[in-house]
Amino acid sequence: MKHFFSFYIFASVLRDQVFSTTGFDEATAPGDIIIGGLFPIHESVNVTIEEDGSDTRICNRFSLAWLVQSLIMVQAVEDINKKQQLGNLTLGYRILDSCSDVTTALKTTMSFRKNYNRMDGAEQPSPPVLAVVGGYYSEISAAVTRELDLEYIPQISYGSTSGLLSDKTRFPSFMRTVPEDDHQVHAIINFLKGHQWTWVGVVTTDGDYGHYAVERLQQLAKDHNICFAFISILPDGLGDNSLMNSTEATVKNIIENENVKVIVSFAKPYHMKNLFRSLLKDPQGRGKVWVASDNWSQSANVLGNWTLSDVGTIYGTTLQSGNTTRFEQYLSNLEVNPDHHKNNTFLSDFLKKQQVKRDIIPNDTITEVFMKTIYPYAVFSVELAVRAIAQAVADLCVNRDCKTSQRLRPLELRGALKKATFHMDGKNYSFDNKGDLNTGYDFILWRQTPPTIVDVHYIVAHYSIESKNFSQKTYQDFLHVTGDVISRCSNSCAPGFKKQSIKDQPICCHKCEACPEDYFSNTSG
Repeated sequence: MKHFFSFYIFASVLRDQVFSTTGFDEATAPGDIIIGGLFPIHESVNVTIEEDGSDTRICNRFSLAWLVQSLIMVQAVEDINKKQQLGNLTLGYRILDSCSDVTTALKTTMSFRKNYNRMDGAEQPSPPVLAVVGGYYSEISAAVTRELDLEYIPQISYGSTSGLLSDKTRFPSFMRTVPEDDHQVHAIINFLKGHQWTWVGVVTTDGDYGHYAVERLQQLAKDHNICFAFISILPDGLGDNSLMNSTEATVKNIIENENVKVIVSFAKPYHMKNLFRSLLKDPQGRGKVWVASDNWSQSANVLGNWTLSDVGTIYGTTLQSGNTTRFEQYLSNLEVNPDHHKNNTFLSDFLKKQQVKRDIIPNDTITEVFMKTIYPYAVFSVELAVRAIAQAVADLCVNRDCKTSQRLRPLELRGALKKATFHMDGKNYSFDNKGDLNTGYDFILWRQTPPTIVDVHYIVAHYSIESKNFSQKTYQDFLHVTGDVISRCSNSCAPGFKKQSIKDQPICCHKCEACPEDYFSNTSG
């Protein structure tokens, strides 16, 4: 009980902290082959416009979960070097913070390019970055890969799932260790269809990911007579002045559409936390069924001070999970003294702040908290990206001296990645001709566990991309939880009555009219 209580205090204090950063915070390690990393370690940016028109950008809303995910890349690189999988070659890394913002990500990504001179006078790492792991959000990856492609630097994302990025004419240097969103949308449509939910609400954000997902959702829904009562679009940036008004409009849509019991959301975690904060104040906004995309499906902090029973039921799609054993071992051995992490300012700054709070937060709970923020899908997709790069390097350097006289070029590495077969946990993987990796999805159900912990890792089904179906008997598991939920525009017509469409209303909405004399219907519908 002591450990749980300590963790609860730690998480509560951490939630209220505001971390900010300016300049080049980074995590670095030397090597013969340098891999760049891009992670949203902060969740938003405050921008101040100076008198001369320039801007100052301060990253805030520090995310411990994203710091931990950046350590997955560190662990993967160290593991490859320790096992000497590249012979006399070593991997190094340079990890930067996108701050969940496109402009900030572009500014930091410039430093990955060999011809870039840093404003602070620091020398570029030598050799230059040959490949980049990241980013997470699709709109950031779409911008960053264009920048990297100026020097043919390949980018492997561990989370950007927008189908737009499969276009190799526009994004020739982009690859990913996750499937594209079209498959996720198919899974969600299958889920809705299995429940006969035909009148549904949608919440999304105004970015590449959100727009593409909703566009595909609308296209596929038509084939299954599924209609959307509303589609609410929230500004993508958290600093957008219209966010409050858009959130209020979304709350109004949800409350006024009483027949909508099911809402599909492609929004980001902070947007959902903001939405729940307003929505759940009204009893009419509670008790819904939420279908969460992989954007927030494992972000329990969206509940804020509310409980899962206030919200209702939350299902979520998550990317394929990985074996967390290696990473858990790495975290258990991680030194919590900040002086041991001078090469990682993100980690050292965090640990220093915890030293200041030692009287409130016991030092021995830091590792435990790190463990609590492991996302199994990230362990899989981040580590696999690193292993893909390592395999491509191995393929190129088997008969050449890549350490000194015949150093690799980004264009060579990009070509080798497209052809590589890489391995992890006894399985082989390779990118398809679109640079995608079609691994499938897990469907999860959020569960409240006493007294205040929410389990967001309970898998109720696996969705196969190849068969476009859920695992066997899955619907019975779903129906056991939400089989009594009805989300339709109109009630079924009783025997003796027929459906009659309503002018200017979607096909899912109808009225019931008595059958003409000498005609009858012996079925409901």
